[in-house]
Amino acid sequence: MKILVSFFFTFFSTIALAQTHIPSAERELARLGHNSIVQKTQEMRMAAQDTFTLILDQIIGTEEAYNFPFERVQNLSKLHAPDKSFRIYTWSVPQSDGSFAFFGRLVLNDKNGLRVIRLIDGGADKEWAEYLLIKPENWYGAIYYDIIETKYKRKTYYSLLGYRPNTKTYNQKIVEVLASDNMNKLRFGAHIFNTPVVNGIKYKKRPYRLIFRYNPKAVATVRYVNKEIVMDHLAVPDYSMTEKWNMYGPDFSYHALYWKKGKWELKDEIIVNNDVKPTPQKPTQKGLPKK
Repeated sequence: MKILVSFFFTFFSTIALAQTHIPSAERELARLGHNSIVQKTQEMRMAAQDTFTLILDQIIGTEEAYNFPFERVQNLSKLHAPDKSFRIYTWSVPQSDGSFAFFGRLVLNDKNGLRVIRLIDGGADKEWAEYLLIKPENWYGAIYYDIIETKYKRKTYYSLLGYRPNTKTYNQKIVEVLASDNMNKLRFGAHIFNTPVVNGIKYKKRPYRLIFRYNPKAVATVRYVNKEIVMDHLAVPDYSMTEKWNMYGPDFSYHALYWKKGKWELKDEIIVNNDVKPTPQKPTQKGLPKK
């Protein structure tokens, strides 16, 4: 009984401290985030994640936290939009079947102050998510590692580069979109991709986002370099394997997206410099892919 009382006292003391002292909360988040990656069982990892989320939710809606770097929290991706209109946090927890559970929070910064929106992963239920306009409560979960701001006719688009690993079937790189006119009624996705054929896949209609699927043992690049989204060209060994995603991998050529008149246009067969480096095919031990 004394142990149980001590546990709840420590737990609620941590929450109370998090509300008033961001650096102290950061230290606790760093510890819990590490445990959510390295603990031996899924139950232990998810228990650490549950407390991690409770503490994070206590603080991210405050002005102090909005600009706090959280550098110690290595399992947490934390990105500001270039214009500071929002900050997005994403993280994942490895599951016992080789998949990952994804979590996210988006903090809007508008004239009414800071507003926190929960992102709840529903990606496992979406076979062709390219064609869906998605609500936050059914988010296509990913770890975001870059945000690109583009504008056209007084409208701003935020393209998020993300990574959705799955060590058993296939990994994914994602180019997701938020548009400035849907922030009050938040939806992910926009018809800004003029890419009828990508990696040999012909889209049935204009997609809301781009998703690149490939073998989990491969490494694929999707990076923003010199005002273009540079991507490994993914291919299969034989045409008969088309859409068998675990057979796709880089063929040592590159293509890119460039912004023109409100659309991402596709450019094939580009030459890249040495500054284009791949993202690892799975999260590091600390939980985040590098760019």
